Amino acid sequence: MTNIEMPRKFVVLTTQRSGSNYFCFWLNNHPNVRCHSELFLRKYTYMDGFRYYCNSNHLRCLLYNTFGGKLLAKLPYNLIISGLIKDFYYSLLNNPAHSGPLTDQEDTQARGRYHPRGSPEEDKAIGFKLMYDQLKYYGFLKNFIKEEGISVIHLIRNNPLKIYLSRLTGRKRGVAHAIYEVKEVKVWVDPKKILNHLNLIMKNQERMKKFFSDNSYLEIASEDFFGNHSETSKKILDFLGVDEREIRAPKLKKLNPDSVRQIIENYDEIFEVIKGTSYERFLG
Repeated sequence: MTNIEMPRKFVVLTTQRSGSNYFCFWLNNHPNVRCHSELFLRKYTYMDGFRYYCNSNHLRCLLYNTFGGKLLAKLPYNLIISGLIKDFYYSLLNNPAHSGPLTDQEDTQARGRYHPRGSPEEDKAIGFKLMYDQLKYYGFLKNFIKEEGISVIHLIRNNPLKIYLSRLTGRKRGVAHAIYEVKEVKVWVDPKKILNHLNLIMKNQERMKKFFSDNSYLEIASEDFFGNHSETSKKILDFLGVDEREIRAPKLKKLNPDSVRQIIENYDEIFEVIKGTSYERFLG
């Protein structure tokens, strides 16, 4: 009797503006990796997501709409939502009819369509992207990831100032990701709030690191992924148990310049606030 090797289950745990879209599209370009997007984002309505799964069946839709509100979904012992999440995850892993992930940066119309999964035998690693705040919304998810033995790739960004600035410029542009060059913008940064924002980013990062330390865990800094790509990509592929190979780069473009001075309107004011703190090194 032939032993069938089960795919490596993984999650890309991260926060917004850490390079996760590029990272997950890059993973998806490996023929033996299936990496889905933010399946548990409330606004994610594509056919591979949790919300679509619930809405595609009358009973599941009724249960989700009854027990999946903001207050109830946060409860880790919500048996209805936990049951739906388990069923959804097992469908993601095992149901050949479950829609595959988005491939590279597709147009809006293509995103609403069903994506064939290809040959299930080729899937050596199956995962999805999960933001910190989605763990708060669905209280069951944290323990589910631990109990299922799901491997965690923790994608961080060492520079919290660039995370924060990227969020501000994204709001100002109205563009979060692009496959074309976009106009550079400058943003005004509130000097009274900047340190609190940076501290919160680092605090959340450390909290996630500690919580999932018992899982099979790999921390990847986006600065290393882009700056030392060959060595970092080898580490990632080894962790997932798939063959090392050259992987096609996604089409996504970098939106902001490297220098924060070119992004912050009131740079001198912010410099004075951050000077002398542990964040001063990120002002260059």
